[in-house]
Amino acid sequence: MKPSDFPAKGAEPLAHEPESAERERFGESLPLAQLGSVNAVAGPPGPLQALLVPAGSLDGPSWDRVKAYAAREKRLRRLVLVSEGSGEAASVAQGPMPLDEEACALLMAYEGFENALRGTLASREASPLLASLWPEARLVPVSAGLGSAEQVRQLGRTLRNVLDEDSLIVALPASPREGPLRALLCEALGCEREGILYPGRFPAVPALAEADKLTLSELVEDAVAAAACRRDPRANLMVSPRLEQRGGAFVTLEQRGRLRGCMGRLEAPKLWQAVAEAASMAARMDPRFDPLSADDLGELEIEISVLSRFRPIESIDEFEPGRHGLLLTAGYHRGLLLPQVATRYGFDREGFLEALAQKAGLPPEGWREAELQKFGVEAFSPSAR
Repeated sequence: MKPSDFPAKGAEPLAHEPESAERERFGESLPLAQLGSVNAVAGPPGPLQALLVPAGSLDGPSWDRVKAYAAREKRLRRLVLVSEGSGEAASVAQGPMPLDEEACALLMAYEGFENALRGTLASREASPLLASLWPEARLVPVSAGLGSAEQVRQLGRTLRNVLDEDSLIVALPASPREGPLRALLCEALGCEREGILYPGRFPAVPALAEADKLTLSELVEDAVAAAACRRDPRANLMVSPRLEQRGGAFVTLEQRGRLRGCMGRLEAPKLWQAVAEAASMAARMDPRFDPLSADDLGELEIEISVLSRFRPIESIDEFEPGRHGLLLTAGYHRGLLLPQVATRYGFDREGFLEALAQKAGLPPEGWREAELQKFGVEAFSPSAR
């Protein structure tokens, strides 16, 4: 069975802001002036969101930093290779690294990206080295050399739709400080500082635009009200390309601070469908509670959790409580806990795994013989948007 075949029901979640929300989402840059205090090859010890590689030989010092980073961060799945100038179509310019077809298709659906998803001479030359450093990664080649300044900034904002914790931007500037690449990178990272190294992690789920959160919030509020009032939800809906992608979601309902319903769809053909179905199920189909009535709507608080893709893990060290949820499968036993559960109940890794096993109907140690898949969420509330 696939995760989408499981009639999912989530545990009681709350919104989770791990540290500073802005830092967690976009990180910080390392200004050029500080580079002297950092090892010129290895850079900072933690993960990076982006690396700027000044022009130079692939065997030169400019690329040593990339090679050093690859030696300790091997699990990247997506490389966004940004360069300046015009170029060839992505399918021609990719070189030995396979394209990330799904990410490219999503970006192409946004206005303005049809002419930006291409590789330049610089990206073609870099592709073989990057393919050898991260053989499992797939490529998203982007040219920042076309269009107005505002169009370039919009490209950067659109890139956020594919930037998750397994992504890295490698930027190939034509000059140290100037050019459209700089503006694109600042928008993609949500950071106005100039730098060469950009420490931090992208979110576990690519960040939703505020307009998408508004659309999903209105959709959920209508779906919950329709379920409670026994009417059909509204039919007219304008959604972005991101919300047309496959996806999963949970919707949690609370009343006077107590759980009133929590249901989810792990995968649906379109993300907005998953959210709407989760809202309707939470309002009427959670077996732990009576269906909502119209009288319940005034005191209701709603949280929406948009899920990332599910990824199998080989070691529990790949799972971080509070950042990742887990789906457990062991024969006919299945269970899921959202990341917020660890935050609410103060679970460490072992405690979370034991609670997950019990939720699946297994003894506390049952997770040791089970298949585990991790996922992330972006959680938000319509009232807080």
